[in-house]
Amino acid sequence: MSHNDFIEILSSMGLIGLLIYLGIFFLFFKDIRFLIRFKNTNKVGAIATSFIAGYLVLAMGHPAFLSPVSILVFASFQALIEHEVNRVESKIYEINEGID
Repeated sequence: MSHNDFIEILSSMGLIGLLIYLGIFFLFFKDIRFLIRFKNTNKVGAIATSFIAGYLVLAMGHPAFLSPVSILVFASFQALIEHEVNRVESKIYEINEGID
């Protein structure tokens, strides 16, 4: 067992598994970027960015993704971000419907 999430996933799941793992973080950053761009406040984006940066740093020295607690926290935070993205997208849709 490795002391690094990236090496652990690469060795156990191969390159495809590592790309999928990194893809999760890519989508997370994409959602955060969307929120920062379209919301009046950057509080959610700042909190989310801080969380994910801390999580990635933790993953470099400790297999964080293998811990059920860290998976639960990460999934909860991802659900919060997705909820915010959906809420902002629906507001944008309503505004665009009013223009047409």
